[in-house]
Amino acid sequence: MSFRNTFCLLLVFCWTVSCVDYTEDFTIKSNGSGTIHSVISLNENLADDDPNQLKTQLEKMFASGKGLSLASYTVTNQGDRLITDFTVAFDHVGDLKSALSSGDNEVAKYFGTFEAEEQDDRYVMKRTIDLTGEDTNSEQENGKLGGALKKLMAKALLKDSYLTYRMTFPTAVLKANAPNIEAGTHAVEWQFSVGDAVKAPLVMTAEIQKPPFLKWLLAAGIAILIFGGAFFLWRRRR
Repeated sequence: MSFRNTFCLLLVFCWTVSCVDYTEDFTIKSNGSGTIHSVISLNENLADDDPNQLKTQLEKMFASGKGLSLASYTVTNQGDRLITDFTVAFDHVGDLKSALSSGDNEVAKYFGTFEAEEQDDRYVMKRTIDLTGEDTNSEQENGKLGGALKKLMAKALLKDSYLTYRMTFPTAVLKANAPNIEAGTHAVEWQFSVGDAVKAPLVMTAEIQKPPFLKWLLAAGIAILIFGGAFFLWRRRR
């Protein structure tokens, strides 16, 4: 079958169904620990031959990291969809930085980079995910039919495919560049089409109240020092 015929079949196929959808639930607890629960729904005709290839890549990136682990990983079939469901656990959100910035794993770019700026009464969180890849607008590609078809195919394959990111924080969300902010659950949700994601980096920002546990921890630490010192002196006098 020629490239053009293959392209036409894929065009018709992906015009009527979503080829891939990614949903992520990122939860940060008050002590800084948390989980990243991800679900990838992929049409089985586009799936890799080895469904555990992603697991190997995730283990390489997370399992050996300090305070990081691949808590669960399953692959199931639901009709014509291949569902990959996995959870990454971390002891502190700061532990993710080294794993995601290592640069030696292709999977890392799908999680992106995290930045946090401390201000007087809040933390400003920023997450950037860059899936733009190589420039497909080179002069060499523009002069070729194959290059034009490749761009058109990519656009068709990504139609109606979405990336959904949900982040749940330990304190109230004061502001975010997202349309969906759930005040009761301290959660924010962003959704992007995959077509937009390959054109420009995705940027998600949220401003949250400083977790009160920091004040509690400081107070508890002082109380423990005072009580511990008094107890030590009392023991010595005995």
